[in-house]
Amino acid sequence: MIKTKKLIISKLENGGFSGKIEDFFSLMGNLDKVQPAKKYVVCWFDDSVEDFHAAFRRLSGVTFPTELKYVTDNRNKRTYNATFEAKHAKLK
Repeated sequence: MIKTKKLIISKLENGGFSGKIEDFFSLMGNLDKVQPAKKYVVCWFDDSVEDFHAAFRRLSGVTFPTELKYVTDNRNKRTYNATFEAKHAKLK
């Protein structure tokens, strides 16, 4: 599970989606296991929607074209940035 400050998603003309996850961190452990060749699912809840079930959002077939980039603070806590591509999305 991660917490992020900003998630940017763009729809691609040829289908699919691309985007960025900015300034995020793992709530437990490090994210060393995320690999560019594997596919992932990214899920979150839209805070602006009151109905818990209607607030669910998802990206599937997510790949990270490059390794996650991070900086380390004085407590050795990592803050990451990443770009991604996704095949499908449930954004509303």
